[in-house]
Amino acid sequence: MPFNSTVFAFMNGTEDAYSAVYHIISPVGDKKGMDFVTRFSDGSGLSTTNVKEGVAMEAPPHHHRLLVAGAATEALWAAHKAEVERLGVATGGVRGPVSQEDFIDSWRRSIRDSADFHASRGVYVPV
Repeated sequence: MPFNSTVFAFMNGTEDAYSAVYHIISPVGDKKGMDFVTRFSDGSGLSTTNVKEGVAMEAPPHHHRLLVAGAATEALWAAHKAEVERLGVATGGVRGPVSQEDFIDSWRRSIRDSADFHASRGVYVPV
């Protein structure tokens, strides 16, 4: 079975987060879910996801992950905002509203950081 992924990402320019909805098909099975992502002033980030338990890959050390398995969009957003509030002081606060440029930079950085982290663990092999 070939690897195939579809990702839709959303941002509105007034929130400190963006969201991604995805469907990934791989030899080990399907992964469907939604994430809300916020970047903090210290360079760390938070992803809150509703994928099933055991499906989410380990996050890099500087990236916090909150799993709310099976949560509907509204519940996932509420959990994300609460975790942003909880982490805010230790991380220097959020970076502020996400502009289109911030979103593209954050998205690319997140993919690069995750790939580098998993390659360092031997999960991915760089090509």
